[in-house]
Amino acid sequence: MMARGHMATTSVLWLACAPPIANAFGTPLTTGEIIVSTIAIAGWSVWPDWDHSDAKLSQTLGPLSKAFARIVNKVSGGHRVGKTHTLVFALAMGFLAGLLATVPTEIAGMTLPPNWALIVLMWFLAYTMMLTLGLSVFRSRLIGDEIIAVEAVAIVALALWLAPNDWWWMPITAAVGCLLHCLQDSMTVRGLPNFFWPLPKRRVRIPVLGRAGGTREQMLTSASLIAALWIAPAVLSGHVWWTAEWLGA
Repeated sequence: MMARGHMATTSVLWLACAPPIANAFGTPLTTGEIIVSTIAIAGWSVWPDWDHSDAKLSQTLGPLSKAFARIVNKVSGGHRVGKTHTLVFALAMGFLAGLLATVPTEIAGMTLPPNWALIVLMWFLAYTMMLTLGLSVFRSRLIGDEIIAVEAVAIVALALWLAPNDWWWMPITAAVGCLLHCLQDSMTVRGLPNFFWPLPKRRVRIPVLGRAGGTREQMLTSASLIAALWIAPAVLSGHVWWTAEWLGA
């Protein structure tokens, strides 16, 4: 599945499922947290593609991210067949996000803002989302990516305003975003050869979408965006999306 498809379908699934599940567990998400966590999971939804040196993700930090993607490709065992497209990787990313929340704020005599590591991570996730989707207010062939980087800073500032409390949901978006990426890739003809690593290889393949980037995938992406036009207003207005109550709000 292509990066834009991953982001669209994952974001809509998060919008549809996360708020009612959070309510059921007694930890409701505020409107601001729903918005910010959706941006975060959009960024996380392409992280398994760190094993692909030509993926959009590898272009985020120029030559640095390109070199990192090449290293991941070799170490993991290759695109899709390696360790980044596995259940273990999804859980590891959730653990990593949780670990970043515990990074000390006192470093070399400097006092940094609370959750500064998650703030930096949020900038990267927002930048990844906007670069992948081409969501730049102004585009320039010379400084296009730099403009998106500045806009990502604005998104982080907005995120801190909308969700000023502890971002407890960040590890969940990390694990779920990577897991949904794997599920979506398993729906293409190639499937996932090594999803249950380190257990013996067993291909997970439900090829309902055909080839990656094909017509069926594009139809799913379009359907996800159309669904978002109904789900997002319902959820953000505090209603359940499976009824039409929000229309009368």
